[in-house]
Amino acid sequence: MAENRKNLPPASASNLAANLAPMPMPVPVPALPVVSANKATSAPVKNEQRSFDDLLAAQDSKTPEKIDGGTSSATPSFYIQLGAYAIRANAEATMERLKSKATVRLPDFDIVQQGSLYRLISGPFSTRAEANNAIAQNNDLGISKPVVVQR
Repeated sequence: MAENRKNLPPASASNLAANLAPMPMPVPVPALPVVSANKATSAPVKNEQRSFDDLLAAQDSKTPEKIDGGTSSATPSFYIQLGAYAIRANAEATMERLKSKATVRLPDFDIVQQGSLYRLISGPFSTRAEANNAIAQNNDLGISKPVVVQR
């Protein structure tokens, strides 16, 4: 049971002095050097601020990892990204819904993992213009903003 303040004895000067004893001062410790396993490739890390656009560009420049383990071609291809999902099951559900609607109009659908996202793509297309034409012809699929990406 909690005690009320009015039930406690009044504070005496000796109790206050014991509670207000001086604290020891912290002693500064010299910084230890950072040792890298590979000194040839290590570079000093700058503590810099990056804009949101820079972070997006860095995310888009990462090479996507194919989940199903396919082979990548040497020539760049264009794909339509139909969505990016944090949960793979959501990407698969959307892919199944789109397959039933656009079986003839769009090439193969695939899910690739890039970072923590599962990206639903369709392609490949040989040119960006061809991918943009496919987006224009398939604007009734219920995808809000499909994006052309190059891989």
